[in-house]
Amino acid sequence: MVQSSEVFVTAQFRVRPGQEEAMRSLLNKLAEATRTEAGCLSYRYCQSTTEPLCLTSIEHWQDGTAEAAHWKTPHLQEALIALGGLMDGEAEVHRYRPFE
Repeated sequence: MVQSSEVFVTAQFRVRPGQEEAMRSLLNKLAEATRTEAGCLSYRYCQSTTEPLCLTSIEHWQDGTAEAAHWKTPHLQEALIALGGLMDGEAEVHRYRPFE
């Protein structure tokens, strides 16, 4: 089995009731900025079809170095501060590597 250097990341979290529009606006701005980062192959947010307050980011990075650099960007650091008031609980983050 060969592992790829690519990294897929998901982060599942809940929105506080009444904060849906503020969250959507913040995440759209974050996604737009993140997609311009070196090594970002795909970055999007999805909403659960059964639980509207449950959101998930689905990220595809060239490698772990690119994903690690993402955490140091000003736009993510600013978003993390703002997210604190919009999220209901903590995010559950998972990292994956594809294999063949």
